[in-house]
Amino acid sequence: MGAVPLNDDDHPTLPQSPFRARLASEVRKKLEEAVRKTGSERVRQLQDLFTDIALEVNTKAEANLYKVNTATIEAKARRRKRSLCYYEVLAEHYFQSPDDAKEIVPLISALWSQYFTFQIFALLLYRWLFETPPVQSDDMLRFNKAFLNGASHVFWIDIQSNAVRFQPLYRYILYDVVLNDARVKEFPAQVDSDLFKLASRFLFFYEHADQLAVLLQTLPDSVRRASWSLPLDIFATEVTNHLQKIKVEPVLLTYLESLRALKGLPLRTTSQIRLQSALYSMTSPGGPLYPPRSVRHASTKTLDTLFPVGKEFRQIISLAFRLLHPYYWPSSFWNFLVTKVQAIWRSSQDIANRLWETFPLRQWQRHVD
Repeated sequence: MGAVPLNDDDHPTLPQSPFRARLASEVRKKLEEAVRKTGSERVRQLQDLFTDIALEVNTKAEANLYKVNTATIEAKARRRKRSLCYYEVLAEHYFQSPDDAKEIVPLISALWSQYFTFQIFALLLYRWLFETPPVQSDDMLRFNKAFLNGASHVFWIDIQSNAVRFQPLYRYILYDVVLNDARVKEFPAQVDSDLFKLASRFLFFYEHADQLAVLLQTLPDSVRRASWSLPLDIFATEVTNHLQKIKVEPVLLTYLESLRALKGLPLRTTSQIRLQSALYSMTSPGGPLYPPRSVRHASTKTLDTLFPVGKEFRQIISLAFRLLHPYYWPSSFWNFLVTKVQAIWRSSQDIANRLWETFPLRQWQRHVD
């Protein structure tokens, strides 16, 4: 099974255009202004720049970029199922025009102490960094550290808002860098290891759980050799640590469901214990996590799927916990009734549908159709 490449809609190739050059010029001017400013004014300037490059490109502007009519762009947007963002346009520009990238690198380097600088660097220069890497390995390590910081922050922004605005950046890291053997072998081993860990943490948010098999099967040898641990254990460790930091319920449920893809995979004992402990902490109400009911149920199901041994014992402990905390009884009893009624209703519908399919009138209708 090979890696899934980015399609043209996910990774657009933009023609050279005066419009795009003007965008790059505006970015340079805003960075120059940020360097001249101090204190809160500098912070506000960088925050505004970050907001601007993360905005979606409207239809008219995208038509100017591609030099086509708006109808073509609207059709393209429907196929893409998401809007193009300005950071994608600018990242393409800085890759195609590396001299423009080299002009803003010193400006960004002068602003490393500011929070939004790392996000701006990651969004604007990710293609320039990995497709035209610096000759000096020390520079690559320094830039990669800044990139990891910025990319991690923007991915967390997506998690907090349960959006996928920065999915193109993630997919580029995963498919065009981490799973690209010809590219990653050019980087220092530390860079390969760090990028794999970053891709592991956010895989279940941006991709379907099935992509875990793609990641593990097609991981280049240079990435495998970059760490003493096995890739599967590194992945499990990163996801386990990441799981305990997520506070957005829909995202947490997605991760808990996706973790079932680890069933049957040969995790080391230490990785199993760490994952089992993290899941078990989410199965009980109360502190320190205070997980909602949906998270508790999903955690229990994932725990039973991955670690079936001890399932009955865990159920006994859960029952004992409920008996010792009678204030949970009313809500538990009500949820039990609702769950059972819903299950009976679904079963009744299934039975009614099957009976209807065998009814002579229904068979006659199907014959007529």
